[in-house]
Amino acid sequence: MMNKRHHRFICLVTGIIGFWGILGVNSLTSYADSAESAYSVSANIPEEQTNKDVSYFDLTEAPNETRDLSIHLSNIGEKESVFEIEINNAATNTNGVIDYNQRTVKKDASAKYQVSDCLTTDAKEVTIPAGEAKDVHFQLKMPKESFDGILLGGIHVTKKENQSEKVSGTAIRNKYAYVIGVELRNNSKPVSPDLKLISVRTGLQNSYATIFAHLQNPTSTIISQVHTEATITKKGSSKVLYTANKDHMSIAPNTNFDFPISVNKKKIDPGTYMLTVDATTENNQKKWHLAKTFTIKPENAKKINDEAITEEKAEVSYLPMIIGIGGLLLGIIAFLSYKLFQQKGR
Repeated sequence: MMNKRHHRFICLVTGIIGFWGILGVNSLTSYADSAESAYSVSANIPEEQTNKDVSYFDLTEAPNETRDLSIHLSNIGEKESVFEIEINNAATNTNGVIDYNQRTVKKDASAKYQVSDCLTTDAKEVTIPAGEAKDVHFQLKMPKESFDGILLGGIHVTKKENQSEKVSGTAIRNKYAYVIGVELRNNSKPVSPDLKLISVRTGLQNSYATIFAHLQNPTSTIISQVHTEATITKKGSSKVLYTANKDHMSIAPNTNFDFPISVNKKKIDPGTYMLTVDATTENNQKKWHLAKTFTIKPENAKKINDEAITEEKAEVSYLPMIIGIGGLLLGIIAFLSYKLFQQKGR
């Protein structure tokens, strides 16, 4: 049978290691709030709908045409709730995904009109008792001048957070939102897509140094299933320093966005570089070869490097802690072993 003192020794050492492990991990509480998701939203599709097989608003209207639209909002929760209604224009995020959740998107220089110019509502907030539903109404007025292509956006619905129900402490709270898409057009004329490389800049993404290619879709059509490859070399050199690849990108009409190129957790060096972007749509129907020379100034490189997490910083910050923890544990084990040896010798 195991000696009791030996058993206590093992338990103590195990407890110390486990306790230190708890101290070394910054844990967050993550949970799904069922009350947060206890509602549903659907579009009341009008007779004039262009494609009746889709669940969003798809409308072909004449210039200056007006129409009333509505959505059906149901509160299936157990409490009265307030819902916030927003009309957002489509954006393209850094992942190459069309995003309807951004409230304040700066209008692209190529956009003559936006969905928010045409669709309005007086119902910014809607209160619905538990177990009841309500139609929320919108007023559509098309631009006076005719346009080709589409305007793309969405009706964004979220449950307003109750101040008395806010979670205290460190927690991750899942926030649910419904979006009803809105696609507006005057005609069905096809629009040929285009892609432009506007500028290049340095910055941070998830605290890591990153080079961003600022791309633009200046046309009023969605560019779908885009494969993008970006490479960066020193100017005058063929040696590739950094690369980025992304498949199945979707780029919203008349939008611009940052395409990130990681520098692999390294520091950014000042100098003059060449960025090349090759993009193709499905089946190589459209191809773009874009290139731009850019310069990273020493002061800009220093600013980014000071703020960024790099492998060098990680090694410097963790090594003393690892040595300290190891030394502490070895000291404790040596001390306990000595005490145990003394007790056995009695």
